[in-house]
Amino acid sequence: MRFVLTSILLLIITLCLGQNGEQIIIKDLNQNPGNLKGSIYIPEKLENNSRKQPLVVLLHGCNQTPDQLLSITGFQKYADSLGFYLLMPEQKMINNPSKCFNWFYEKDISHQQDGESRSIVAMIDYAEGNYPVDIYSIHIVGLSAGAAMANALMYHFPNVFASGAVVAGGPVGLADNPIDAMKVLNGKVTRSEDEYIKSCSHCKMIRRFPKVLLVHGTNDIIVDPTNLTEAAKQWKGILKYDIYDSIGNSRYLENDRLETNIYMDSSGHELLKTVTIKNMGHKYPQDRGDCYGLSGDDGMHAEDIDYNLTLDIIHFFGLNPGRIKPHRLADPNWDNKYVALKRYCDNTYYELETSKDTCQEKKFVNYTLSEMNGCLVPDYYYIYR
Repeated sequence: MRFVLTSILLLIITLCLGQNGEQIIIKDLNQNPGNLKGSIYIPEKLENNSRKQPLVVLLHGCNQTPDQLLSITGFQKYADSLGFYLLMPEQKMINNPSKCFNWFYEKDISHQQDGESRSIVAMIDYAEGNYPVDIYSIHIVGLSAGAAMANALMYHFPNVFASGAVVAGGPVGLADNPIDAMKVLNGKVTRSEDEYIKSCSHCKMIRRFPKVLLVHGTNDIIVDPTNLTEAAKQWKGILKYDIYDSIGNSRYLENDRLETNIYMDSSGHELLKTVTIKNMGHKYPQDRGDCYGLSGDDGMHAEDIDYNLTLDIIHFFGLNPGRIKPHRLADPNWDNKYVALKRYCDNTYYELETSKDTCQEKKFVNYTLSEMNGCLVPDYYYIYR
C-alpha cells in the first residue's frame, strides 16, 4: 500500500513539475555564501539544444516553495512552449524560519559582501557554465520577499540582468534589520528621488540598468502599496538621465482594475513600467480563463482578476520570438482577433504578433483607433472585428 501511495505521489509531482522537461537540483556550486538551495528547469525542447537561450530566475515568497511559484505563475508552460531555462533558488529555514529571502540585511543583498545575492549570482554562473544560456537575455521575477530580493539583485548586479519583474516588493536599501524591515513593509519609510540616487554609490559607474516592471495591489496588507511608489521613485531617480517621456493608462488592457505608467527613453524603449491593481491584496494576478495565456493554477498566493501577469512579463522581457522582427504598416490586419501593436505618432503601427482565434469562449474587447492612446508605447490588445 505504501508503495502504491508513493507511486501515486511521484506521479502527481511529475505532472505538477511537467512531463515536458526535467528539473535538476544544483549540487556543485563554486561558492554559496548565502547557503541557498537551487534547481534549474530544462524544457524538453532544449535538452539537446546547442543554441543560446534565455534564462529566467524565479524567486519565491515567504512560506512558499519554488514549485508553488511555478504553479501559480504558469512560467513552466511558457518555458516549454517558447524555449527558455528556469532557475529557481530556494531559501532554507536555517537562514530564515519563514523561508523569506533576507532582503533586509545589507550583507545578503550587496554586491560588496558575500550573502544570499552572491549565491543567486553563483547559480546563474552555474547555469551559464553548464547550459547554452544567452548571457544577454537573463531576467528575474520575484514575488513578495522574492520580489524585494529580485529588486536588490537588479540594483546591485545590473550587468547580470536584462530585465526584471517585482511583484508585491519594495525599494532597495531602506532596512538592515528585521525591525526596520517591518517599518518598510508597513509603508513607514519614504525617500525622495534625489535621496535614492545619492544613496546609490555605484550608480554613476553603471552604463546600463535592467528595465524594470513593478506590480502591486492596492489592498495589500502584507507589503503596503506605498512600496510600489517608493520603488518607482528609486528607479526613476536612478534612470532620470535616461527617461525621456512617460505615459499613463487608467484602464490598462481595457481592465478597470489595472492602471499603468510607462517610462521610456528617447527611442521609445521601455525602461520602467508600473502596474497598480485595484482591490487586490498580497497576491499574484492571473487570468485562468485566458486560453491564449496559459495562466497558472489556483493557489493561496494567487488571484484571478482577468489579468495574466505572466504573459505581460513574457512580453516585457521580449521572450516571445514572434516579436523579434515586426513590420511597419498603416493598417493592421484586423482579420486576426489577437493582435499586439506598437502605435506611432503618425498613426502607423508595428504589428508585433497575430494569432487566429482558437478559443471560442474568449470575450474579446472592441477597440477603436482612438482608444489606442499614446505614442511610441508598446502594448498588447485583444481586438475583435
